[in-house]
Amino acid sequence: MTSELQYPFTPEQIQGQSYGNLTAFMLGGIAYAKAQGQDGGAFARFMGQKFSPGWAEISSPREAATAAALNCASAGMSIVSVVGDETSGEAVTSDWPTADFLTLLGLTQEDADHTWEAFGPISQSLGYTYSWRRDGGQLRFTFTK
Repeated sequence: MTSELQYPFTPEQIQGQSYGNLTAFMLGGIAYAKAQGQDGGAFARFMGQKFSPGWAEISSPREAATAAALNCASAGMSIVSVVGDETSGEAVTSDWPTADFLTLLGLTQEDADHTWEAFGPISQSLGYTYSWRRDGGQLRFTFTK
């Protein structure tokens, strides 16, 4: 007789762990590149190139901004806003990464911000221009046709 395993984890616990794991892998890649004397942005752009085919169904800059926001939310970031139309889209996020993650991996905020270079190759594959900027604790991702 077999019994089904019961896991003592709530969906909230699993979600929180997932946020942390994704952040660890994102920033861990940047930290690894830095430890190898490489540019963390090169790692992020490489990842963006690899994942750009998954964005092929995006048909407007607003959809690109929405997809970027969803990816950020999956890492535990707060979504402040997503706006746009057929010619431009912008996602504003906040609360990432925590100081604890930066300290753990020996990174600065500037190092961690290389992560956002990943959206460049994705945007380019869609025929859009992309920019991002940090405003204090918020990040603004802009996609333009």
